[in-house]
Amino acid sequence: MTTPKTTNSEHQTPPSSNARETINQQRRGPLQGRIVRFGTRVLLLTGAYTLAKNVALLYWNRQTRLASNASAGTSNKLRLDLTKPLVDVQTASSLFKKKLSLYDTIECIQSAAQDPRIQVLELHIQDPGSVATAQELREALREYKASGKAAVAYANSLSQTGYYVASECDKIVAEPSSEMKFIGFSAEQFFVKNFLEKMKIDLTVTRNTEYKSMPDVVLRSDFSEQTKQQLQNILSRMGNQILNGVAESRSVPVSLVNKWWNNGPYLGIEALKEGMVHELGFVNPLEKCHHGMIYHRGIKKNPLTSSSPLSPSKIAMIATQGSISEMGAVNSKKFIRALAQVKADKNVKALIIRVNSPGGAVDESDRIRNAIVEYQKTNIPVIVSFGGVAASGGYWISTSADHIISNPGTVTGSIGVFSIFPHFGRLLEDYGVTTDVIKTTDNSNVMSPFHPNANTTKLLEKQAIEKRFQEIVSEGRKMPMEKAVSLATGQVFLGEEALKLGLVDSLGGLSSAKRKAEELAGITGAKVQVFSGTTLFEELSGAFGVRGFQKTMTKMIISQLPFQIGHNARIDWKQ
Repeated sequence: MTTPKTTNSEHQTPPSSNARETINQQRRGPLQGRIVRFGTRVLLLTGAYTLAKNVALLYWNRQTRLASNASAGTSNKLRLDLTKPLVDVQTASSLFKKKLSLYDTIECIQSAAQDPRIQVLELHIQDPGSVATAQELREALREYKASGKAAVAYANSLSQTGYYVASECDKIVAEPSSEMKFIGFSAEQFFVKNFLEKMKIDLTVTRNTEYKSMPDVVLRSDFSEQTKQQLQNILSRMGNQILNGVAESRSVPVSLVNKWWNNGPYLGIEALKEGMVHELGFVNPLEKCHHGMIYHRGIKKNPLTSSSPLSPSKIAMIATQGSISEMGAVNSKKFIRALAQVKADKNVKALIIRVNSPGGAVDESDRIRNAIVEYQKTNIPVIVSFGGVAASGGYWISTSADHIISNPGTVTGSIGVFSIFPHFGRLLEDYGVTTDVIKTTDNSNVMSPFHPNANTTKLLEKQAIEKRFQEIVSEGRKMPMEKAVSLATGQVFLGEEALKLGLVDSLGGLSSAKRKAEELAGITGAKVQVFSGTTLFEELSGAFGVRGFQKTMTKMIISQLPFQIGHNARIDWKQ
């Protein structure tokens, strides 16, 4: 008699926990394998892209150098590109530089004045940057022209500061259809108070200084009277600097320059009739000449500007360009790393810190200033050079310097702090999201992003920080506390006014800072070396665009994952 067959479903023994884990691992295996394979391909693509771009850049540099040397031949002309705003100091190594910085350009102009090969300096100008940047270029051009050599400006479009620089040249050549945007200054600001009210976003705002205008963006629908007065004053003073400078350089009455200022913009053909430019013409891109980037590499190898045989002494330079925050362009970690590099170099006899920053986070600003104070214990002189703006946190980090140099058109001051903290509770409630809280003290949820606590305003009050700002200004600038308090209104000043108030020591740019550094250190003929504090990986990432590529690849990877990755959101309101 045959035994009836039983099905697995009827008599299968339930798998043990170990067996279940094995089954789950087998199920996950193919998915994990696909993710690993996809990630491997992405990494290979990233590496191949980086290598290809690296090789292409090196090849382009070599071909450009050969082409430049061949085309220059016996040319007596140096051509510099000022068509886009210049960064103050290029922190990348010479291999990775994509364009010249302001300091590089000034070095080229200074060397051209002493270089017997160069008789004509040709500037291609559109918009070199801020008024302060233009003033530094004008100073370099004045020194160059003192050598008796010619300077010519070519323009297919000129901004306010572009014409300011061009006016210092012996001749301005404009294309017939070019546009001269010599039209005066304006300040326009958007305000989001009504938008926030419609979105039901509440804010806790503290401000102890009347001229700190950033909170007005969220509290008002227009400029306050104090802000209007301040901006009008700054723009008028800045405009006067340009009008007087152009009139002096062009040897024409200020009234005529004011006429151009009020009746612009002009086309090139109109500018010629008005006397703004000397002639109409076009640049010949095939003309033999020395090109700025290649020329600069040459003078770095064989300096022409040393007043004495090149000494082993160095002047270190650290650039702080941008907003100050933990993850920002200027942060204490990178700055302290750069300062450590400077300290390790025994040939450094002076330090220049270039500041071009509107400010930012208080804690990061304080860390940077403290690092400078600690470095000054080595008795190495520290000179701060202001760029287009050195306000709020930018001024905070500068206060302890042995000497502060500002351009006349630098915007500085803004001594004061404020806080803005958003709450999204009412917005979320409109979408059915409610919150509840359990706390151990009255202040446990004082920084809640949902609803303001009764003590939130008290916690955000910045009297202690405000007082510290005043104290470091008084200590660093060696001024009475009463005067420091009187200047701590949040008001901004141009460099020429800051000099009268004792906030800076002298007027000038990077060249002036180098001369002052040599004077205080008791040296001559020292070379300037930039210390960036960046790692080799950061330089490579910046040079070859790996960061942007990696971000794109990251998005692609996330879009392919079978699950979503969440991040804690955080809103930072800068000082």
